Amino acid sequence: MTALFRAEWLKLAGNRWAVTFFVWIFPISALFLSIGAIVIALFTAAGSPENLSDMAQFLTNWQGGFLSAWAFPNSDLGRFTIIIFTAIVFAGEYQHGTWKNLITRRPRWVIMLNKFFTLGVFITIAFVMMSIFVGIGSIVLAQIVGYNMGVFDADTFGKFIRDITSQMALTLVTTFIATGYTALAAMYTKNIIGTIFTSLLITLGEPSVLLLVSLGRSLLSIDLFPLYLLTPTYNFSNIRNAEMGYEAFVPLAPEGFVPFSVTISWLILIGWIVFLVSLSIRNFTSQDITA
Repeated sequence: MTALFRAEWLKLAGNRWAVTFFVWIFPISALFLSIGAIVIALFTAAGSPENLSDMAQFLTNWQGGFLSAWAFPNSDLGRFTIIIFTAIVFAGEYQHGTWKNLITRRPRWVIMLNKFFTLGVFITIAFVMMSIFVGIGSIVLAQIVGYNMGVFDADTFGKFIRDITSQMALTLVTTFIATGYTALAAMYTKNIIGTIFTSLLITLGEPSVLLLVSLGRSLLSIDLFPLYLLTPTYNFSNIRNAEMGYEAFVPLAPEGFVPFSVTISWLILIGWIVFLVSLSIRNFTSQDITA
């Protein structure tokens, strides 16, 4: 299994253009932006130290830099970027006819599970690097400008570990769901452009469940709001809102609506992963791709 994981990792890294523009660009950009801010701060400190306070307004506490980097992969734009990358990787197997070279060596379900897992780990590691670059850069910048980033003790460190673990897990879940969409789309379109278009259409279509809710209430007097509560879109938002400590407005929510607990939202997202992975394996094992 280790050899299969390594082989898939090397294959992902081998998609140089896709990896560069949809994965590595984020940690690389974070590194250069952090270095650039530090260099500017050093020159400012040497020439006009009175202007250093202007740079301090972009800083928060020491945890802020590490955690802020996870806002992108867990945003809608981040999900779209992950979908495009996974579509290029997954649909590329069909477009270039490489599946038939793999299915003779391992059971199909093993190959599919390994692809899901490797993609998730690959993308999550990239954003871990981005988080490290932004976090360390913020700390160094704070030392230069003389900004107090708060205390570092067992309580703050424990909370930081919980927060960043949650963000990493959410990114991993996002990647698995994106891979599920692209896997199923690729099995039918069998080309990269069609898979990207179909996967993005599915993702953009999730919030349209609210339109069904509205039509159901106005035309049929049926409350379909529970359907929206089962979508990844709602549960992603619910988890993020709970972590930020506020309850966001939910469109078309009935009077007295109580949001799901974080635990329930996590269970629903895990349920989506199990469903999409299982459906992908079922379709993949029944496909004729040896020709």
